[in-house]
Amino acid sequence: MRKEISAEEAKTLFGLFRARVKYSPDKVAYRYFDEIRKAWRSLTWKETAKIVARWQAALKKENLIPGDRVGLMMRNGYERVMFEFAAFGLGLVTVPFYLHDKPENSAYILKSTDIKLLLIENETQEKALHILAGLRVICLDKIEEWLPEKYDTDLCEKASEPDGLATILHTSGTTGLPKGAMFSHRNILSNAEATAKTISFYEEDVLVPFTGGYVLSMLMDIAIAFPRSLNDLQVIRPTIIVSAARLYEYAYGQIKTQLLRSPRWMRCMFEYTVDMGWRRFEYQQGRGKWSSEFLLWPLLDMLIAKPVRQIFGGKLRCGFYAGAKLPPEIFQTLVGLGIPIMTCYGQTEAGPVISVNRPDDNIPASVGKPLAGVAVRIEKGELLVKGPGVMTGYWNNPSANQAALDKEGWLHTGDRCSIDADGRIFFIGRMSDIIVTEKGEEISPVEIEVQLTADLLIAQAMVIGKGKPFVAALIVLNEEHWKQLATQLKLNPDDPSALKEKSAEDAVLARITKILGKYSDKYSDAAQIRRVTLLKERWTVEAGLITPTDKLRRANLSIK
Repeated sequence: MRKEISAEEAKTLFGLFRARVKYSPDKVAYRYFDEIRKAWRSLTWKETAKIVARWQAALKKENLIPGDRVGLMMRNGYERVMFEFAAFGLGLVTVPFYLHDKPENSAYILKSTDIKLLLIENETQEKALHILAGLRVICLDKIEEWLPEKYDTDLCEKASEPDGLATILHTSGTTGLPKGAMFSHRNILSNAEATAKTISFYEEDVLVPFTGGYVLSMLMDIAIAFPRSLNDLQVIRPTIIVSAARLYEYAYGQIKTQLLRSPRWMRCMFEYTVDMGWRRFEYQQGRGKWSSEFLLWPLLDMLIAKPVRQIFGGKLRCGFYAGAKLPPEIFQTLVGLGIPIMTCYGQTEAGPVISVNRPDDNIPASVGKPLAGVAVRIEKGELLVKGPGVMTGYWNNPSANQAALDKEGWLHTGDRCSIDADGRIFFIGRMSDIIVTEKGEEISPVEIEVQLTADLLIAQAMVIGKGKPFVAALIVLNEEHWKQLATQLKLNPDDPSALKEKSAEDAVLARITKILGKYSDKYSDAAQIRRVTLLKERWTVEAGLITPTDKLRRANLSIK
């Protein structure tokens, strides 16, 4: 039997951990691949508690005091959970770092938050960082040298309050240096609890958190598994996935690539299956009509859809994604195959989740209704948010606090949104990103960019045109698909000048026109791309052109 724990009962994050160990000592907490044994391993809550106690023993030797900040720069994995909850129990404040960020940003965070100890994955990572003199650095690949062999197996909990500082999460720094959003134990617990109320949970559930999810799993009494790649999902067979949109984009790319190698009759069967699956979905959501064709679904599902669903393990019932919206083509293809994906919307400062589409109320154009206890309103086109999960403020940044949080506690998100009569939020774009053309027409570039990158030829895209008579686009081409196109056009794909050939630009522009033409009711004539600049070199975090969360640094790209 599952035993759920309320945020009120837990009070603090470490209180939640202790309660979960108490209620579910012999249930599986985590599954991960043991690189030493070369096998999957499961940890019960009782075993997890002993490991956390060992990590606490190691942290105690570092002469840290409650309130000290400790950093971690590592992938999602059970070691991350052990470190964070060991730290919470000792009253320490955790500061996660993006794994692939500019060294200058990491150095800024290290200094501004006065990190006392930093956990990283390996020495190579350490050499790439601008480590401050005197900073204690622990490498995960040498963790056994740091963890004591003999230690007290009883968990240690130093007094901490629900409203005490638990963690500092930094923004990705789209327009400047990262800002550190401060969250209390109450903030984090309330946001996770409200998120958990959007779906039902069952005894056999397995959660894969490509992003976050640890607190939710403890509240709901479900196991977490940590995959190394998409391929591991076929072993783990998760029922719930929380990830960035790029996971589904990658899966769609695999499906599409495989389909292009299939015979024509197979492609036709696939398209018919997706079309019927999508119409069934719309009917189940109360937006479409029943059709006698649906009687064929069990057969099509067995022959076409079910084998494709094995990419995610075959048992997925809730696939949440955040960050960039998925292009309609990707969303409709996956949902049409019976892969139940739903968008979440949020931002770091909000805790992070603001709204979620539900299984029985899943509108792809919307980012869902707000979580329970979260209030939203529109002011001059901007979405304002208020709720128990919203940050307490930015770390040592009073001017940024005044800009983000008003006197009534409303968070100014900087996002242009609309809210329908039923309370659903529709994200339009960042206020600062909206393009105003020469004629005063407003265009959201993000939505168009999402559509363009659904094409396998286009790896990255940025729409430009502020103050111009028309909009254009910078297009980074996928190397493999560019070679195919260049060969068709009788161009040398390795010659940089080929990218400037009119035939190449016209061919890409024609594909873009076709993509946007599918949604002619959505895009005005002003939003049509009139010119393109083709590029081969990818925009990277290291070059300062994208953030660690794949958002475009538009100002830097415009200069380039």
